[in-house]
Amino acid sequence: MSANQTQNESELLLRIARGEEEAMRMIFDLYYSRLRYYASSIIEHEEDARDLAQDALLQLWNNRSQFAAQKETNLAAWLFTVVRRDCLDYCKHRKVKNSKEEQIASLAPITSEGADSGMVLTEVLVLIYQEIDRLPPGLAEIVRMAYIEELPAATIAEKLNITPNHVRVQKSRAVEKLRNALLKRNLGAPASIAIIISEFFRTRL
Repeated sequence: MSANQTQNESELLLRIARGEEEAMRMIFDLYYSRLRYYASSIIEHEEDARDLAQDALLQLWNNRSQFAAQKETNLAAWLFTVVRRDCLDYCKHRKVKNSKEEQIASLAPITSEGADSGMVLTEVLVLIYQEIDRLPPGLAEIVRMAYIEELPAATIAEKLNITPNHVRVQKSRAVEKLRNALLKRNLGAPASIAIIISEFFRTRL
């Protein structure tokens, strides 16, 4: 995170502490997508990930007075920590497998550097969704149904009047197209990006 961005966010936090809603809207625009994709990468449920991201930002607003005297607050670290904590609570509430809870709980505390890494991950996830929108309509529809709606291949096949095997073939084709498109972008180390992409599609598609 650049020094200018840190300074700008410090100014926004002071404005939020004074109750300025416009400053809160700016923070929302800056962080909502990142927090949403971060939550989604943990709990793997799109709709609830949206709620958790919104809740984290609402907590920022509701606790705004505590930032009035804190000049060194790292906003990214604070928000990502809130989302991670709420993801753990979500798993406990939904009685997700213990291994998932332990995985989240064992994560190291989020520092400034860790928050920056988390934002790199979420930026890649944002790009994945952008590339999904650029797929041919038929492929994009299958990917959205498989991930966003979390429908099994048999259900997708029935809805689209195609065979389950055709769904699986098209999903593989879509994943390959998305992987190639993302690797052509200037996203940093290709090996690291490839791992993120592979893990995303392995767990979701």
